[in-house]
Amino acid sequence: MTKPQKHRFRAAAALVAVGAALLGASAPAAAQSLFASRGLGYVNPPVDGRALALGGVALGLPGGGLSLVNPAAIAAYPAPAISFAFQPDFYDSTLPGDAAEGSTARFPLLHAVFPFRTRWTFSAAFGSYLDQNWAVERTDTLRLPGRSVGFTDRFASRGGVTRLRLGTAYSVTERLSVGVAGDLYSGGARDTLSRRFERPDTVVPGRVDLLPAAFAGEWSYRGVGGSVGVRWVASDALNLGAAVTMGGTLEARPAQDSAGVPAGKEYALPLTFDVGASGRVAPRAVVALGAQWAGWSAADADLAE
Repeated sequence: MTKPQKHRFRAAAALVAVGAALLGASAPAAAQSLFASRGLGYVNPPVDGRALALGGVALGLPGGGLSLVNPAAIAAYPAPAISFAFQPDFYDSTLPGDAAEGSTARFPLLHAVFPFRTRWTFSAAFGSYLDQNWAVERTDTLRLPGRSVGFTDRFASRGGVTRLRLGTAYSVTERLSVGVAGDLYSGGARDTLSRRFERPDTVVPGRVDLLPAAFAGEWSYRGVGGSVGVRWVASDALNLGAAVTMGGTLEARPAQDSAGVPAGKEYALPLTFDVGASGRVAPRAVVALGAQWAGWSAADADLAE
């Protein structure tokens, strides 16, 4: 083994050791559920297949990337490009005394980039943000004078919040690029609570059966945000990236309240920091690392109300 190869082997071993230590120190995410963010939905990052296969690392990858994390990453594309992502999901949920399982499909990303001359690159994208597609059922028995009737309660939600993005990146040099993007958050959700009763085995003349009932509420969402990022190719073997996303305020409005007067609620979306890096440790091996901090505590007061 030559001296450069020994150095590469030692660097790879050190990175693997660091990764193993981080995984060993991490705690299981037992608090994550279908009710993530306490009512706003399941946070679904708009990343492409490569980033998802790398555990969500979407910054600092060789050749840039089309994930909606770093707006500067599109500067690496010398020709028009488009990316479409499809994400099937199988889940199970546990509640005190109840359990549920199911499946759904999400479309986290549709992204097109258009280079202009030699330094500018523009992009238009549609990406996911908050997913509110889930349902929970609970069965029980209602005890009435002279009889007991079984029933099933179902609480279902359909909808979510997506983002529409327009962005641009500028290549300061061949190795350094910066980017900026504006986001328009939009979407809606319909919540339904229903109860249906089991049909009795025998029909008693003169007795009125219990009728099913259902209540529904519809919400629409609007908001604006922005993102800035930087991409630096430090060397042929090392890529670095960083981005900051300002979520702004998400405005939620019901279709109509009980009094017939429109009402609404505002939620503070988090300020998010992302960093990532990738290094080539062998001719056919690349190590990628990434980290994210999202200040969801900014919405604590709004959600608690």
